[in-house]
Amino acid sequence: MPLTVTQNLFLANSTNKTRFIELLSRLLNDGGIQTTVADKDADRLTVQTPIDVADDGENKKVFVVREDTYLLVLLVGLPSSSQNLYFWKPGRSGAAGLPRKSRALCAHIYRLRLYFSRFWKRHGTHVSPNSD
Repeated sequence: MPLTVTQNLFLANSTNKTRFIELLSRLLNDGGIQTTVADKDADRLTVQTPIDVADDGENKKVFVVREDTYLLVLLVGLPSSSQNLYFWKPGRSGAAGLPRKSRALCAHIYRLRLYFSRFWKRHGTHVSPNSD
């Protein structure tokens, strides 16, 4: 059966959105992809969940794929002992999916932490997550 409503209109209805998220989550879980649904602070969950998965000791690479680069700041700032945590910001595509000049960003979180740690020590700068 063809769809007769736009995506925006469909997702504007909270019941539709909730059911769609539940269906998508169930299908991904059935396919072996772990999913977690956020009740409130999705950004924190988006960052904390991969940190927890990367820190579980199974030595698997974990990628956070998002357009929002501010989540990279959270990934660098929150504690994790894993060396297998990455942030991936895809590049934008042009018309008909053709690549544009903007580049994708892939950041190795452990290396970024080391770099910033050395930078802050060298320059006598301390940044606290609770400072304004």
